[in-house]
Amino acid sequence: MHGLLTLSLIPGLLYELIKFEHVCRALSYGYDRLRFLVPVPEGGRIRLRGRICGAERREAGLFVTLECVVELEGAEKPALVTNMLELIFDE
Repeated sequence: MHGLLTLSLIPGLLYELIKFEHVCRALSYGYDRLRFLVPVPEGGRIRLRGRICGAERREAGLFVTLECVVELEGAEKPALVTNMLELIFDE
């Protein structure tokens, strides 16, 4: 699987792990420290580990940094590691 396809799966998988309450809308601000470490073969089984590693109040809303690690079944190293940046609006 192409690395960018693997990257595109992160938001959907992440929102199954982490829920923000009282959120009006969220803006994907991008990714930081993106690394493709292992290619994901067709039919490969992946899972996402995610955690909130930072949150900062800004004028527009809450700027959140989420660490995302995509693991490939049977691989010693993760397939992808990145920090997802989100701006969350609370009104």
